[in-house]
Amino acid sequence: MNRTPTPEEFDITVQQLTEKYDGLWREFPDGVPEFSRRFTPWQQRENERQLELHLKKLPPSLDMNDVLHDAEKSHISFDAMKAIAGSSILSRDILNDKYFEESEKTTKRFVKEAKEFDPSLSENDIHQALRNLWVFNNIQMIFGREIDLTPSSFAYSLLYPVTDNGLDSSTRTPVEKQDYIRWLSRWFESDNCRPVDEWTEKTAALLRMIEKEYPRREFSGLYLSLRAIHQAQTKSLLLHNIKSDCDEESLTAITIEKGGTSVLVDGFLSAGSLDTPEADALFEYGVLLQLVDDLRDVDEDGINGHSSPFSRIAEKGELDTSTGRLLFFVKHCAGNLSNLNQFHGQQIREMIEQSCSFLILETAARHPDFYSKPFLHDIECWMPMRPAFLKELQSKIEMRQTQGAPNPRFTLA
Repeated sequence: MNRTPTPEEFDITVQQLTEKYDGLWREFPDGVPEFSRRFTPWQQRENERQLELHLKKLPPSLDMNDVLHDAEKSHISFDAMKAIAGSSILSRDILNDKYFEESEKTTKRFVKEAKEFDPSLSENDIHQALRNLWVFNNIQMIFGREIDLTPSSFAYSLLYPVTDNGLDSSTRTPVEKQDYIRWLSRWFESDNCRPVDEWTEKTAALLRMIEKEYPRREFSGLYLSLRAIHQAQTKSLLLHNIKSDCDEESLTAITIEKGGTSVLVDGFLSAGSLDTPEADALFEYGVLLQLVDDLRDVDEDGINGHSSPFSRIAEKGELDTSTGRLLFFVKHCAGNLSNLNQFHGQQIREMIEQSCSFLILETAARHPDFYSKPFLHDIECWMPMRPAFLKELQSKIEMRQTQGAPNPRFTLA
């Protein structure tokens, strides 16, 4: 990607990356990889003690009659991860500390500006957008750039709830959704595409923020990546009412394409342009994050009838093999990302490896019924806390925030 490819060439690149990481996913061995840090029962209990101390530093619990504002609710996830980072669970270094310090500032700015942009945004909308912003900040750190909220990262992050939630909404007709998809497709073909209703007007306002920072003619690669995630999102609509006999390979490919292209856009928004190794590593990072999200949502997806590689497997039996593969994927991706920063590569490898594996292991602890006893025994030594503590961790944080009225949409990341 040293020169700007044509739309057809870009589509081929996305297809090749999708096939590459689909193949890699299937080639990972069964079992559990070796990580750099094992935890003894004594260390696990000490980590639990430290985390409890850091959780006490979260905002105080509320009176039952008080109302928790959207802006405060959306900080719960970030505060939880900050508490985890503040304990000895993740390796402590200057890079790690700076990331959380600067990301906290961008989080607060984003929430304020998002509510100003659209006061009707819900808590879930804001949290969904923030999850992308945190990925963008993470990429800024990997590239050695200042961690900040930019106009384009603000816009792209808000595009998630504006597009996804509208396309998922049961209140919009299939015709309205198809009209919206066609309008957005036309926008990628021409900058003269005018909005036709409130939904497209809101979308156009966000897209104009991106155009103002990154003009189309100068940064055409960025717009090809935006077009690519739009195409992947359109395909992913199949995941919501997909038939049980759908080809598993097609299901996995759609998931990989959506995850990879999503973070590819973040990379372009951070750097303006990407070379081939950068695009490859960031595409893999997006695949990893998408698969981690799908694993963490496996129970909810099953209830809602949504299909993902993990929900499909969970219906048939245990998640041992796929979760083991995902842990191998973490190590491979962390190594690729570490190569993008010549000064802090080892710290980046550790941060990605530890944070992503923590989320996977915490999910396994929360859903032991999806796993065999031998598998849970094998991964216990990699858990920074005992399984019983991890199983209740989300409830502990929710109880701290809401005095027994947990937020059902809360996730650690």
